[in-house]
Amino acid sequence: MESVGPEGLVDYLRQDQWPPEGIGRQIGLCARVDNRAVLADVLAPTLVIGLAEDQMVPLDGSRQLHAGIAGSKLIELPGQGHMDWVAPHPHHGTHPHLHRQ
Repeated sequence: MESVGPEGLVDYLRQDQWPPEGIGRQIGLCARVDNRAVLADVLAPTLVIGLAEDQMVPLDGSRQLHAGIAGSKLIELPGQGHMDWVAPHPHHGTHPHLHRQ
């Protein structure tokens, strides 16, 4: 992320290339790594964002992450899928849950 910056990430996400390059390696890594044993060691204030329509990281995974990190806060966004919240949707604009209130 630091090498491309936020604008680079947004440009990348707007591409119609699917699956993105390297997705197979990422999915394989996620299937092999189990971080549940170290969640109790997280001491930093933590916000977990769960996306109701996420097919890659089901909402239950966000709920488990939240349950494993003491004092964390969970926000569940209805109608959102994997990475939908990062960049404005071309037809709907910026996601309203991401505006400061």
